[in-house]
Amino acid sequence: DAPLFFANANFFLEQARRLIAASATPVRWFVINAEPIVDVDATAAMIFVEFDEEMDRRGIQIVVARASQPLRAILDRTGVTERIGADYFFASL
Repeated sequence: DAPLFFANANFFLEQARRLIAASATPVRWFVINAEPIVDVDATAAMIFVEFDEEMDRRGIQIVVARASQPLRAILDRTGVTERIGADYFFASL
């Protein structure tokens, strides 16, 4: 249970890239279990947008699961929901 913010946003992005690169099969969806994310700052929101743009170019859909209502409100406000697509937010894994 931690925020995604300027100090760890790049680490999150690099870890996601490593997971995708290490996959033995082609990745079509990258699922983010957002339950432990309690807050997102502007830097982390920009990282989400950057990551989604990069994944779109690679044909990979980002999916967000288990985002709390407060987190979802932040993602809505920062444009992350619109960028990823509201249809790709799920209540469960």
